[in-house]
Amino acid sequence: MRKKFVRTAEKCFWQESMRSCARSVERKGRAKVEKRVQGEKSMSEIKLKPCPFCGGEAQFITKSYKSSHYDAGFNFTIQCQGCYTRLPQEYSLSVKLDAEGCIIITGDGRKDAAAAWNRRADNEID
Repeated sequence: MRKKFVRTAEKCFWQESMRSCARSVERKGRAKVEKRVQGEKSMSEIKLKPCPFCGGEAQFITKSYKSSHYDAGFNFTIQCQGCYTRLPQEYSLSVKLDAEGCIIITGDGRKDAAAAWNRRADNEID
């Protein structure tokens, strides 16, 4: 229950931060910042296939947090909620604040992690 609550709280925090930043951009009329905010891939656009072993639901699982004076982020993997199979590699998501307080994603491994999870034996390797 706690993991689900933490994951939901993180998701709500980031969604609210992005909305707040978008409102700030509209007020100030800065097209450059607006493109950065709107250009980010949202989690609703990243689809994970069911587990190849049991057909269970796959989810992003936070492994650790990191922070510095410059940015903050998460190390994560993808794991099946049915049989607990997970990707062997960890990926990361890094963010920072710009001068106006908008969240800027500086490193995003979500697409790579999703591509690794969604790859099946019958897929061709690029």
